[in-house]
Amino acid sequence: MPLLPALVFLTTLNPQTVQIAGRQVPAVPSPPAETPSQEFTGWSGWGPLVGKTGVAGLYPIVSEAILKTPLAVDAVDWHVKVAFFSKADTIESDGSGVSRSHRFFFFDPQVNETLSALARLPGEVAAATGGKVRLIVDTTMEDEPARDTFAKNGRPFGPAWREAYFGPRINGGRYEAEDRVYRGPYPSVILLLPGRADYGMAEVNGSPVAMAPAGGGYTDVTLFQAWVATAMARSKALGYGGRLGSEVPWKELASGDPPSTADLERIKAGVGTPGEPLASPFQIQESYLAPGGQVEILTDTERGPVLRLSETGTIRTGGVALPLPDGGLSTESAGVLTFWFRSNSKDPLAVMASDGEKSAAYSIGRDRMSAENGGLAELDVPTDGMWHKVGIDLKKGGLTKVTRLFIGPTPASRNTTKVTLNNPVFDLDDFALEAEGATAILPPPTADVNSPDPESRLLGIGAADAATIARLLGDPDANVRLSAAMQLETKAEAANAPALLAAANGIDPIVARSAVRAYARLDLPEKRGELIKLLKFGVTGMAKSEAAMALAQSKDPKLAGDIMILLANRSLEVRQGAADALAILPGREPGIIRTAFLRQEDPGIKLAVTKATDGSEETQAGKLRWSAVNEPSDLVRLWSAIRLIPSTIPQARTDGYAVVRDESLMVRTLLVEWMGANPNEAHRPSLRLALTDRSPIVRAAAVEALKKQPGGAKDEELKSVANDPDARVRAALGT
Repeated sequence: MPLLPALVFLTTLNPQTVQIAGRQVPAVPSPPAETPSQEFTGWSGWGPLVGKTGVAGLYPIVSEAILKTPLAVDAVDWHVKVAFFSKADTIESDGSGVSRSHRFFFFDPQVNETLSALARLPGEVAAATGGKVRLIVDTTMEDEPARDTFAKNGRPFGPAWREAYFGPRINGGRYEAEDRVYRGPYPSVILLLPGRADYGMAEVNGSPVAMAPAGGGYTDVTLFQAWVATAMARSKALGYGGRLGSEVPWKELASGDPPSTADLERIKAGVGTPGEPLASPFQIQESYLAPGGQVEILTDTERGPVLRLSETGTIRTGGVALPLPDGGLSTESAGVLTFWFRSNSKDPLAVMASDGEKSAAYSIGRDRMSAENGGLAELDVPTDGMWHKVGIDLKKGGLTKVTRLFIGPTPASRNTTKVTLNNPVFDLDDFALEAEGATAILPPPTADVNSPDPESRLLGIGAADAATIARLLGDPDANVRLSAAMQLETKAEAANAPALLAAANGIDPIVARSAVRAYARLDLPEKRGELIKLLKFGVTGMAKSEAAMALAQSKDPKLAGDIMILLANRSLEVRQGAADALAILPGREPGIIRTAFLRQEDPGIKLAVTKATDGSEETQAGKLRWSAVNEPSDLVRLWSAIRLIPSTIPQARTDGYAVVRDESLMVRTLLVEWMGANPNEAHRPSLRLALTDRSPIVRAAAVEALKKQPGGAKDEELKSVANDPDARVRAALGT
């Protein structure tokens, strides 16, 4: 998980390239192919599709001159935290037994596109703000996949996921660690990953967190838009109504600090300084090809020159707009668009037509990438590597004239993972308009665990018995195997044990994880021994960490040594799982073993261990006393204090309460709020000290916390804030 502070790792090598994260990447984006080649337009297979080629993609172009926009003398520093995952694994479950795995990953071209966009972002922001903002980008490149599970029709990586990931990794207040690395507060936090995700805004430790889809050809725009969204969120939080522009104080927005008294007054009054819209740093260029797509004319031994459409990305992108006559393609006399089609791809191709108002879309073959197919009619066309004639009844679809015709990924599958690792390739020939010959529409798949159609088997899992589901653990379809394993987490029977152990030792990590969970619920005398084998010798890291968690449920302290071996695992995810498992085990020895995880670099692991560390045990208390003062992560210092305050060791308690004077405003505030939520007469001295805090947010929290202590707040305690000038403190006092 290398940390890459921007403006340090960004070095100009020549006018065409920059170096970022050890890679040479383009300094400016390459312009698209705006017009097709003569070979494409002159192809003999177009039939009635003769004329001007349509628009399939809008490409953002930023010039070198824009990127060299000079910064103003008084330009403000704006810190941006970026987490970049080049892999993402998600599971979509519909609640009825059907689960679908979506696995996204980037190859070098997509990684380079994303890094190039990151390198250009400071210049784009400088141009958009008239040189008033100097962007400082701190980028963490994660080696392991981002993982999440979401419900049908939902989106992964939403607020809860962002809280869990970013919470220990960004600070909500200022704290200068020994390594002098800046960790917050951040006015902007951006998540970059492949595929689809929750595009809404979240807030973590006071920082707005946006998501920017990456690697699909538009990363410059999505990254810039994500920054603008976070800046608007800061503007709203400080009472400017989301406005940005020359009249809005960039310095105040860039600070990352919580709202001041003046901000609150502005919010209450509902007024703010009008802001100008930000100038766009991009020029938009049209192309007949969508990003990630490729077309060529090649000679087929059977049919001669044919049109080949392929996708080059690691997620489903691409597509091409087809030529149409001036005024559009009339379907009055012949309404069936026919063409010859060949592919052996398991990923479907869509044909989408529009007259400017109405549209019709068709999938050639089953659209299996999503639980919802977007309403497309699915044409009964085999993808067996042989030529087949396809007919689409555009007139029946409600189109008497077609003004746009596009072929590419179906709407439901765009920006999703491919069914197989091979790039989809589709060959087409001899377009024509005919009066009849429409291809039959596939009926919806029916639930049948014995069907040769994997979609039917998948739909049948929810109602199947345990024996049938266990058999499907060996199914050739990945989603069928996954759904079977997840169903057995609640349905497994003792007779399923051999199939579960085989799946637990398989190479698919998410199937193995569910198989371990299912096996762990069985009441078998050999279960403990089998789980220990999986912990030590499992094929996948997820099987090992899940076995550790299953073993830890027994709360046997003797297991700590076995689980400890995962501390040396290369996978951060496995080490995190081991830390979570050790946190369950009671007793002194597991606690001392847990503290070894505090030496891990990852703050997420440190936080999990800290929350489980015993502040009343001498060795563990010593670790907590050190981390309460020195740990760079706000949340780890906070939880160190929370674990020390109830300690039976007097000095440990003293050191825990001392955190009420931590450098970070967030830590001080949350610790005071914790004392309010967990009343104890011993808290009073520290809460009285908090009443003198320089921040009105802490003073207000201290007033509220004192009210919750045994006997409530005493009049003499509140004298120091009786005439506090801040409205938040007065509101807490009730005056």
